[in-house]
Amino acid sequence: MVVVAVDFLVAGGTLVLLLSVAGLLALRNAVDKLHYVGPATTLAPLAIALAIVIEDGFTSQAGLKGLCVALIIAATSPIVSYATLRTIQIREVGRPEPPVEPEFQR
Repeated sequence: MVVVAVDFLVAGGTLVLLLSVAGLLALRNAVDKLHYVGPATTLAPLAIALAIVIEDGFTSQAGLKGLCVALIIAATSPIVSYATLRTIQIREVGRPEPPVEPEFQR
C-alpha cells in the first residue's frame, strides 16, 4: 500500500512537471508562460516531498529536508513570478510615473 502511494505521488509530480513544460513550449508570450510555471513550483515539489515522507518517515533526515525544500520553493515561487512579471512590464511599457499629489488649498 505504501509503495502504491509513493508511486502515485511521484508519478503525479512528474506528470505536473511534464504538463507545465508542454504549456511552456506551446505558448509564445512570456506573461502567459508564467501561469504554467505555478503548478510546477507548488504541486510537483509538494507531491514528491510527500512521497519521500511516506517512504522514509517524517522524522527522517530525507523527509524533513524534502519538506523544507518543497515549502521554500512553494513560498518563494510567487515572489519570483511577480518580480519576473514586473521586469517584463518595465521592459515593454516602461516604468510608471509616480502619482502626483495635489497641492493643499489654503
